[in-house]
Amino acid sequence: MGDELMDVAEAAEVLGVTSSRVRQICRTGSLGQMVGSRWLIRRDELDAYAKTRRPAGRPPQTGEGDK
Repeated sequence: MGDELMDVAEAAEVLGVTSSRVRQICRTGSLGQMVGSRWLIRRDELDAYAKTRRPAGRPPQTGEGDK
């Protein structure tokens, strides 16, 4: 299963982000490989990235002084 290749749209769906965001992540070198004019991402690479990424949005407030 680790050899399964995904395109940007499929990876975006798995991560719950936009295709543009996946391309941005790929350009940083964190994910994928450019093949011709397309980014391809291995499923095992995507799963590993998903485990390390922080959740989207604001961090939760931790105390009364954070207002």
